[in-house]
Amino acid sequence: MAWGANSRSSSRSSFRNSPFSDFGSYMVVKNRKLQEQFNAEASSSSNSCSNSGKPLFHGVSIFVDGFTVPSSQELRGYMLKFGGRFVNYFSRHRVTHIICSNLPDSKIKNLRSFSGGLPVVKPTWVLDSVAANKLLNWVPYQLDQLASETHNQPTLSAFFALKSCAVSVDAATRLTDQMKSEAEDPLLKGGTIKGDNLS
Repeated sequence: MAWGANSRSSSRSSFRNSPFSDFGSYMVVKNRKLQEQFNAEASSSSNSCSNSGKPLFHGVSIFVDGFTVPSSQELRGYMLKFGGRFVNYFSRHRVTHIICSNLPDSKIKNLRSFSGGLPVVKPTWVLDSVAANKLLNWVPYQLDQLASETHNQPTLSAFFALKSCAVSVDAATRLTDQMKSEAEDPLLKGGTIKGDNLS
C-alpha cells in the first residue's frame, strides 16, 4: 500500500458521511453561516449614519484580497460600524468593491477576469470615507497597478487608427521613393531615352 493511500480513502469516506453532497454545497452553507454571524453582529452594533441619515456604507459590500493596512478584520469592523457588508469569499453577485493594497501581476490578471469590472480600491478609500463622513468616489483610490494600465493601454480603435495611419505612411513613402527613383533614372527622365540614339 502506498504512503497516504489510507488517509485518502478515509477522507473520502468521511466526506460521504458528511451532510454535504459536494464541496459547493459545503461552501454555500459556510457562506450563509458567515453572513448570519455578520448580520447578528451588525444588528447588535450601532450603525453610524452619514449626513443623509442612511448608514455611511449602505449598499457597499467589500471583499478584501491579500494583506492590507488596516487589516481585513479592521475593515470588517468599519463595515459593521458604518452599515456596509463584508464578504469572506468572493462572489461577483454579492461584492460591490474589492479592497487590496498591492498584488502580483499574475493575481492582477486573475482579478481582471473574475471581478467582472468591479472597482478594485485601496483600503484608504474606506478610511477617508469614514473621515469625511460620506461615501467618496472610488476612482482616485483605484489600485495603482490597474489605474496605470487603464490609462496607458490603448483602445482597440486607436490600434486600428495607428495601423491604418502606418499603412498610409508606408504607401506614401513607397510612392515618394518610386517617384524619386523614376526622376533620377536617365531612361525615364522626360519620357524619352537619352544617351546613344538607337536606330
